[in-house]
Amino acid sequence: MSEIYRFRSINQLIKYKELEDFYCFFSDVKNFNDPMEGHFELEWHGDSILWRNFFRHYVMCLGDFYLQASFIKGNCKMSADFIDVDIYDKSLLTSLYTDLLNRTINKLFKNTKIRQVFDIFTTWILDKNALLYYLEIMQPIILEEIMNQFEKVKILPSPSINYPTDYNIIIPKQPKGTIISIPEEVRIELLSKRLEFRYKLKDEEMANLELLIMFYTEYPSMYLNRLMDLVKPNAYMTCFSKTYPNSAMWGHYADNHKGVCLIFDHSLIDSFKKNTIDVEGFYETQYSSKVISLNFFLLIRYDDDHLDFWYKDSKNNKKCFLYDMRFNKDWIKDYGDICKSIYTKKTIDWIYEEEARAIIFDHNYKFSNDKTRKVFYQPNKLIGIIFGHNTSVSDKLRVLNILKNKKLVLNDQFKIYQAFFSKINEETKINIHQVNIDF
Repeated sequence: MSEIYRFRSINQLIKYKELEDFYCFFSDVKNFNDPMEGHFELEWHGDSILWRNFFRHYVMCLGDFYLQASFIKGNCKMSADFIDVDIYDKSLLTSLYTDLLNRTINKLFKNTKIRQVFDIFTTWILDKNALLYYLEIMQPIILEEIMNQFEKVKILPSPSINYPTDYNIIIPKQPKGTIISIPEEVRIELLSKRLEFRYKLKDEEMANLELLIMFYTEYPSMYLNRLMDLVKPNAYMTCFSKTYPNSAMWGHYADNHKGVCLIFDHSLIDSFKKNTIDVEGFYETQYSSKVISLNFFLLIRYDDDHLDFWYKDSKNNKKCFLYDMRFNKDWIKDYGDICKSIYTKKTIDWIYEEEARAIIFDHNYKFSNDKTRKVFYQPNKLIGIIFGHNTSVSDKLRVLNILKNKKLVLNDQFKIYQAFFSKINEETKINIHQVNIDF
């Protein structure tokens, strides 16, 4: 791959000065057009230590989330972003709050239904759907105990809405140690009962209880979505193609053929790395409909204090059964390979793009600001430009004017092409013709 191509609209190229300043913007993968981008399936496979710490983390996050909502008092909309998944024992600010949470957790573990669910957790492997179901079963019990404990120490009053908790728990029939599958009809029935509860509340009641209902019904899903931040770094990337004659690519990424296609030398990646050492690639995209499945408990990527919270028992000396695997010296390399695999895979529907990617894995939140994700390159790495079939004359003149001003730093072999449609053997294809313009 000696050349690599990047489709751009005129707006991206000129308004944001991508051509004038010689940079590529690394976009957040969350904003990409494929909802399966960076997608993988999590499984939860742990022993009693890991699951007790998971439960503890869940309660701590919920208690903190509830406390925030009570102080905000409706002045802003609560979202999953308010859930502090970085929380752990040493991050708690007061001994009063620590003691309160410990009492809450100890009290909850005496609850028959929660102990029943905990036994399921330590006996089988759960996928996200199964874990969500059991968290939804436990949520009213956990939430009301948190509210009761806050009320006892006179931090917050405990509201009561008689939320239904009398649901039977599905006991898995699969062999022990295998992955649990919860029938979708079971979750639909559970959610329908809760929908019925909300529906029967009067309008004037809902005006005051909407936030509380969110805690009862939506928090488990919000929490699981936020857990991704514990195992998956933010990723930013800039995308290229190994080919240029694809009409769909021109339509999707070059403003319906009104934009351009930039031609780079493949050594562009080395130029990126000289300016931003965090850039990795080029990685060729793999196209597959298979979904990667990974164990959540082996992916927690934080420092030692966080890891001790998850991997050790309350006496801080007994190690869980995954401890040696997680603290193995090869873990970092294995984790890096996993991240690369996740972010270089798309579904088979996108195979026509023949995509290659430069990626930044942002483990330390260095690139959360858009300005930090402008990665500059040496101008001589840009070796040509293709005008689209529908690029207007005025836009071509704007581009040529920028190239003229940058002529001294451009590659000596820089070339300009015009794309056009040609019919060969009854097939219409995009072709290009070099145009000699002395700018």
